[in-house]
Amino acid sequence: MSTKLALVDMQAGVAKTQLVAALHNLGIETSEQTTAPMIIFSDGKPLQVDAPVIQLWPGTRTQRQTNPFADPSVRCLLGTQPEIDRQAVAAVVGQIARQNRLLFLEDLVSPNADVHEFLGQRSDEKSGIIAQADRLLEAANAHPFIRDNLSTVLDELYTNAIYNAPCANGEHFYAARNRSDKIVSPRPVRVRIAIDETFAALAVADSYGSLPPQTVVNCLSRCHQGEKVAPEDKAGGAGLGFFMLLQNATHLVINIVPGELTEIIVLRRLGERRRAFMASAPTLSLCVAQPCRQARRQHEREVVNFKASYSFAGSHGTGRIRDISPGGGFLQTQDNARLNVGDPIVVTLYSPEGAPIRVNCNTRWIGYSQAHRCHGLGIRYESSAPDPTLFRKTPPEGNYAVQ
Repeated sequence: MSTKLALVDMQAGVAKTQLVAALHNLGIETSEQTTAPMIIFSDGKPLQVDAPVIQLWPGTRTQRQTNPFADPSVRCLLGTQPEIDRQAVAAVVGQIARQNRLLFLEDLVSPNADVHEFLGQRSDEKSGIIAQADRLLEAANAHPFIRDNLSTVLDELYTNAIYNAPCANGEHFYAARNRSDKIVSPRPVRVRIAIDETFAALAVADSYGSLPPQTVVNCLSRCHQGEKVAPEDKAGGAGLGFFMLLQNATHLVINIVPGELTEIIVLRRLGERRRAFMASAPTLSLCVAQPCRQARRQHEREVVNFKASYSFAGSHGTGRIRDISPGGGFLQTQDNARLNVGDPIVVTLYSPEGAPIRVNCNTRWIGYSQAHRCHGLGIRYESSAPDPTLFRKTPPEGNYAVQ
């Protein structure tokens, strides 16, 4: 498989020209005939080629001649109206090129975006979280139409995370409960909102991973039968939730790690007016990753929470060390997707007391940590290990956003 070659299987036209230009801007060559592409963009039936397929969505979000979800294997749709979104192309291509099956909030907004995080565990906390998110959107001068849409989205996502996600041994604890009942989820729900100059992104995550990926496709397929798309009018609103999310998104991302994580991200362009938004087509990324088999610990770990910085291959970032031991640790990162297992990484640990400690490390694993409820990477020390007792005064409680 070529790491810089895309197969473009679509009819000639403005959209094709825009797509080819967007790919070339990313340093990716294109071809109409190849047997080993990194990725395939297609506006027809999926090709029998062993590579991820990005289906093109040539219609608008409300009108379409064919059902974009008719193929049950569809996992990514790229909107083409009113034009190809270069940022969406960069996001979906980057996810595949880095061989990472999840697409993170940090991949969708600029590095200088303001990111705010809320943790909720009770159903009656929903209104307060929605109000706080709305105030952030109002401060960013988001149009009332967009604020109303995202408030509806957050209401839906938080409700699902509290009532539908909690489960054990295939049994959902609260799915049959009335939505007016006050519920306390055994595990907290993580809500994040990121705002930059162009976009607002809303992410809601639970740590159950109980949403079957095929359920998403099946529900959306039912909703998009016929030329006019609409949800099924059935008890329970079969597909209504996913349909509503897609209808309110510039880019909808659904991250699933079975048994560990369901995260839904709704990206919205801040300056887009209602008429232009309704005439556009959304992009969908349904990303599924297998649970990370974290290496068995040889040493007892010390749960901590303190700042760190890291560098690798000329890149730099900031994060937090969430646990350490004489052999290694877990580093929560802003964006761990650009590293591969085995890559060397230099980590600087900022002790609450004393000077920073620089450690040469090796990337042992990358993924979602069930223990810490966040993404990051396991590191193994290649040089002298820091003494875990240096950091015991750092409070371990809570799920802290990376600063």
